[in-house]
Amino acid sequence: MTVPVPISLFVDECNKDYSDLNLSVEGIYTSKIGNEWCYGSGICIRMEDGPLDRRKPNADQTGLWFTISDGDYSIDCVAHNGSDKYPEGMDNDKLTQVMMTLTESIKDGKYICIEGCYQVIGKDKVFLVRHVTSYDNLSDSQMSKSQFDEFKELCDQNHISPLDLMKLDETLWAELYAPNTLKEAVMLYCLNPQDKQDLLHIGIVTSMGEGKDHLIDHVIAPLVPVGVAGSGKMSTIAGLFGAMSGDDLNAIELGLIPKYNRERIAVSEFQTWDDSVFGELMNVMANGKFDMQKGQLDITRPGCVNMMFLGNPPRHYTGTEAEGGVHKKTDMLESFGQYTYQILSRLTLIFTQMSLTGEDAEGLIEDKIMDSMSGKFKGDGAEKESKKWRRFFREYLRYVSSQNPDYEENREFIQSCFHGYIKSLPEFKEVFLARSSKDMRKFQEFVNLCKAYARLDGSATVLERHIAQATDIFLISLRTLKEDFPLDEMAAGVNPRILKLYDSISNVIEESGSLDIKTIKGMLPKSIYLKDEDLETMVRAGYINVNTDENDESFIMLIKSPTAA
Repeated sequence: MTVPVPISLFVDECNKDYSDLNLSVEGIYTSKIGNEWCYGSGICIRMEDGPLDRRKPNADQTGLWFTISDGDYSIDCVAHNGSDKYPEGMDNDKLTQVMMTLTESIKDGKYICIEGCYQVIGKDKVFLVRHVTSYDNLSDSQMSKSQFDEFKELCDQNHISPLDLMKLDETLWAELYAPNTLKEAVMLYCLNPQDKQDLLHIGIVTSMGEGKDHLIDHVIAPLVPVGVAGSGKMSTIAGLFGAMSGDDLNAIELGLIPKYNRERIAVSEFQTWDDSVFGELMNVMANGKFDMQKGQLDITRPGCVNMMFLGNPPRHYTGTEAEGGVHKKTDMLESFGQYTYQILSRLTLIFTQMSLTGEDAEGLIEDKIMDSMSGKFKGDGAEKESKKWRRFFREYLRYVSSQNPDYEENREFIQSCFHGYIKSLPEFKEVFLARSSKDMRKFQEFVNLCKAYARLDGSATVLERHIAQATDIFLISLRTLKEDFPLDEMAAGVNPRILKLYDSISNVIEESGSLDIKTIKGMLPKSIYLKDEDLETMVRAGYINVNTDENDESFIMLIKSPTAA
């Protein structure tokens, strides 16, 4: 599948209307030498007010001393009303407005834009601010309704969905090989949560060297804002949530979670984290907010973020019996420590696969690695093409994130899929109901998953196909907790029954390599009923071919042997 030419040309035209916001203070930092007027954007992480001239205090002259940070650079700034002695002073009303804007930035993690130049105030060289404005609508899309409608119409005309476009190597996945199931999970994660009901958390537990960090660096981060927490400072409670220095609410060190409110955070190597951090994360993952306490102060901060946990199994994990080990598949999750079940309850999707891609994909992965090392993706043409699709889909994802698809028409279908296909499975009961007879949170997560697929499709209504997509990926996620199935095969509908059915057919065919279906059905055990849709699933998964001869007899030919059930 390739990008239809009319869609590619349309994206080129749309991108002319989109600009990249300067969410950095690097330009201000580098202006220290030349003292030229410049501007930049970041979040206010601390603020205090006091006399402008601390050696000769004047009650009528106030300075707001504050620090702006973009995560890489921190800028010490001042705004003031002392026009008679220092340049660029403001009147009292404007300075009050600046103070409230800074306070809001500290409280809610909002980006603000500052403009000014470096000056010497007293003995300190600080950035003297002339203007302060708030990016109130930072997560709002620049895509217009007419652009959205035309894009949807072009997709319909060319028989391709927006999600299918996003999964193409030609658009967002040039630098990383991944099965379609994982691609869909990442695109779901890249939606912006508007409130706690939209939260969508993902866990990926694999062996080392599976490209998890590459996924963050080359797919997610270039597409959407994402805060990355590894094994360093950002893996601490203070690094994630922030900390109060004293009892002043305006002296809060901003953490990663409030900084990326209504965005997302990716956790690399979560298995290195202390248990206490997972304990503090539970409220954020469930409710999109957190509490901070110090002394007599008890305040609530917004933290509506999608979480993605990427990591390896615990060190003691040796694999399942089928892999030569002694552990259960669910033991891979013990990297979450004592909060394993609580975190598991809050994860919308979790994939526990020692290999995310399977042995058959090794050559494809090697090609991607060599292309990256050769600089193929850094050439002018390739880099321009990548930026083009990232810019467009960034605005598309922001646009659809604000939609609230209606599911009333298919309310009963959602319930029947959850209860009939998901909750009834013994795997569901073993994994999610080990400590309680019910977990209503999983149903809520499933409904949100249905709505998320509708959003990716740009649909105002949750349709049956969206519910089917949500059911498939939920089941795939669940089965990785119990069996070692290649994800692409599970996406084709492979399940334990299919694997056992294939094994039975293989025993019947034996050495011949192929046999007509009628004969096979007659030779299978009475307990096995071979349905047409079972054959279709095995064909999609690449296990068999079904050929018809001149006498209209259908023959099954084995292609490969799947993972044993």
